[in-house]
Order: sequence, then structure tokens, then C-alpha cells
Amino acid sequence: LLENVVFATVRSTDLPEDVRGYESVDAIVWLNAAAPDPDKATDEKRHHALRQYVRGIPDSTEGSIFFFDIEHWGYFWIFPFVRDGERWANLGYGNATDNRILKDRFWDYFRKPDVQKYLGNARLEGNLTGFPLNLARFRWNGHLTRPLWGPGYLLLGDSAALIHPLYGEGIAFAVDSGAIAAEVLTDDRIPEAHKGVAYERRVLRRVRPLFLSPLAFCAIRLPMLLPRRLGNAIVAAASFAQKVFALRLRTVSSANNDKTDGRRMPTTILWAGFVLSLLLIAPSGFWISHALGLSALPDVYTVRANVFIVIGTAFCLLDATGRYGWLFASTFLFFTLIGSAAVEFVGIETGRIFGTYHYNPAMQAQLFGILPVVVPFGWFIVSYLAFATARALLRENAPPLSRAVLATGLLVAYDLASDPNQVNRGVWTYVHGGAYYGVPPQNFAAWAVLGFIGMLVLGVICRRKATFPENTTILPLPVIAYGAVVLQEGMFGLFIARQPIPAAIAFVTTGGVLAASLFRISRQRQPRLS
Repeated sequence: LLENVVFATVRSTDLPEDVRGYESVDAIVWLNAAAPDPDKATDEKRHHALRQYVRGIPDSTEGSIFFFDIEHWGYFWIFPFVRDGERWANLGYGNATDNRILKDRFWDYFRKPDVQKYLGNARLEGNLTGFPLNLARFRWNGHLTRPLWGPGYLLLGDSAALIHPLYGEGIAFAVDSGAIAAEVLTDDRIPEAHKGVAYERRVLRRVRPLFLSPLAFCAIRLPMLLPRRLGNAIVAAASFAQKVFALRLRTVSSANNDKTDGRRMPTTILWAGFVLSLLLIAPSGFWISHALGLSALPDVYTVRANVFIVIGTAFCLLDATGRYGWLFASTFLFFTLIGSAAVEFVGIETGRIFGTYHYNPAMQAQLFGILPVVVPFGWFIVSYLAFATARALLRENAPPLSRAVLATGLLVAYDLASDPNQVNRGVWTYVHGGAYYGVPPQNFAAWAVLGFIGMLVLGVICRRKATFPENTTILPLPVIAYGAVVLQEGMFGLFIARQPIPAAIAFVTTGGVLAASLFRISRQRQPRLS
């Protein structure tokens, strides 16, 4: 279809200057095209990889085979295929750290016994060839920095820089872009003048959720930014989790990525993912600076709190709007702010709800001089994360009562981990102290009762199915956010406040939530890539 449609549509003379000069038009419209704008690309915008063909591999070598080079953040691949009745393989190596060692690393892996058993007596064919991989780059509005079309041409695959900006994957996106181009060019319902716009819109709908995924950032790019030992520990933990829960790479068609259960992924979910990445970067920066003996900010905890509240509120609103609609999101926010403020005022004035306590007078913007404005927003963030995480962990048709119980448990677990830290930080003070690191048990009982009532009411209100289902093949964003927030409190309690019990509760809760979510993912029987 591509040969009949795309090749006949593109003429090299119609191409802009920076994508001319290749051996044939195939370089523009086929899979492994040379990177566009090659003279302007810099090392930080591109990776490099080497490729070598072999012929005569054993019949037992099937599927795509990878050997990961943790030391240099790269991998060696074996892609078998059949040509003229003979079994061949495409071998290659690429990394994200040092292009100067590619050839040495390629031959090191080529000679490994674990690699040779897949190659048998195969013979080298052709030369070892290197390719620059122009990585996808996005503007603030979510569009790629280079248009994907122009007068008389469409850019596909590598020529369109459809290469994942974190780990260099490009083949699947090249195939998808070819299929999308064929669909658009053969669709008579799309006016000729609008085909380029339609093509770019559909390609972006396919790649944006994957290229801008906060999960991919946290799994791939974040470890590279951390100190080597810490980054390796994160990668090792992820590898262990993958083995424990038997997760596999899955083949996902472009149609399945465009829609989930027939429902299109909302743009607000994509924005929520971007905001969540900020939410995850902030504590990482704090702990890196703490490990280096630096102070992330002068001792004004309120500044950090305000930044967290703004980012956290934005994430929860975007995620709630994308999953359950703007009406539910705004209702959740309104009633949480009003209800929590009312409960706080009564609690501070009477001491009969949480115990006798008061907030630090140094905290900024206090309502009536007693309640900091950020506190009700903090209630909203924690309540929504507990609510959405509970929905993600239970089946979609679970009764509201079950969800309310689980959400309340998550809410109280966060409080058990966080409240002693807040006392240590000086955010609030219990006048008569408390048996649990300065916090009275009455506080947690009040959280349990109020949380259960609130979660039950919200569960009844939110009877509709999520616009974007929670149980997907990746960790739902609220689960990641809840785990990160609780883990942050656990690390603070262990390393700064020196309070082991709250820290242990935080770690156990985070591990349990992630394990339960990964278990649900592993039970979804999707096609697997061997």
C-alpha cells in the first residue's frame, strides 16, 4: 500500500533543503530514513547505533532478543527475519552515554556465548554500519519541533524524528506512521489540502502518550540523572519487580493506543502526566541536594509546601477531569475544600476532633489567623490520590463500600506516615503531645471516620465508569503519585526525623500499593512480545 500510494505522492524536488540529498525518496518515506536536519543536530539531540546483518542463523532463534548494557545505558539486539527462504538476523548496539565506544561494545556482545548460541554458524553479511538517531523533541504545546508534512510530502519514521526521546525505540513508530500515512492518503473523505494536518494529528495522538510518559521518564531517564549507585539500584529494583510479577513487553497497536475500551484518551490525562513528572522531580532534587549536604531551600518549609500544593492540586484536577469528567473533579475539589476547612476550624477551636492543636504562626496566608490556606488543598490532594488509587486497585464494578474502605485505609496510612513528620517540621503542634511521636491517637480515629464518610459519598456520586480506565497495561498515574507522596514521607521519617515506625508504615504501604497494581497489570492477558 505504501509503495502504491506514498512513493507516488512524494517527489524529491518538493522536499525542503534539509531533507534532500539522500540516496532515494525511500529515505524520506520508509522505516530507517536518515535523520532530518542532520547539520543542525547536536549530540544531546541524537543517539547513535550500529547495525550488522548475519545470514544462516538457527531455526530455533525466534522473536526479538535483547541484551541490556546497564553500565552504559544501552542494549544489544537480535532481530531475526527470513530473506529468500534463508534465515537472517539484524544485529545492533546503541547506548545513551558514549558514542565513541559503540564499535567495541558491539563486538564485545557479538562474541559473548549467550549471543553466539542464537547465531550458531551464521555468516556476517555486509559491513557494520552506524546510524544517527534524531530523537523526538516537543514544544511546550505538545507538538514536535519539526512539522511532519509539507507541500507534496509526509515525513515518516526516523525522517520525522519519531524515535522515543528516552530509549531510542523507532521501528514500531515508523511502522505506525506508515500505516497512518496510508490511511490518510487513501481516505477520500479528507480534503487534499487537509491530509497533512490529519496525518500529523493522528501521529501525535499515537506517540505523545508514550513519548511524554512520566512512567518512562521515571523508569529510564531519572536513573541516568541520579548518582550512579542510586541509579543502578533503581534499575535493579525495577528488574526484580519485572521478574516477580512476570511482566513482559507487549505489542500494542496504534488503534489500542488511540482508544481504550472504545474511549479516546483525554488530553487532560497527558497534561496530568506532565505535571506528575514535575511532582516526582521536586523530591528527587531535594534528596540529591540533601545527600550532597546542600540545602534545597533556606529553612522556610512553607515555600516547599506551597510549591508542592500547587503542583499536586494541578495534577489531581487534571487527572480527575480526564478520568471522571470536569463536573466530578470540580465537585470533589469544592466539597473537599469547604468540608476540610470547616472541620479544621472546629477542630482548632474546640480540640474535640483531632485533639488540641494549632498551626505554626509563621506559615503564610492563614485564614482568620489560624488555618493556613494550603491545608484544605492538602486535604484535596491526599483525598483524591487515596480515592483514585483505591479505584485503580479494585475491579471496575467493585461496590462503593469496598472502595470506601480501601480508600480510607490508604488515607489513614498516609496520615500515620506523615503526621509525625509534620510535627517534626513544626507545621503544627499538639498542645498536650501524643503517644504516637507527639500525635494523639484521637487524630487518626477522626481521619478514619471522616475519611470513610467522605469516600463513601464520593463513591456513590462517581458511579460512572472512568473516562480513561484505571486498569491499563501501565501503572495508573494516581498510583504513581500516591506511592511517591507516601514514599517521600517515609524517607523523611527515616533519614531526617529519625522516626522508624512511621517510615516503616510508609514503605510497607508504598510497596503494597505498587505490588497490588502490578499484580492487576500482570493478570491482564495481553499479547506478548517474545
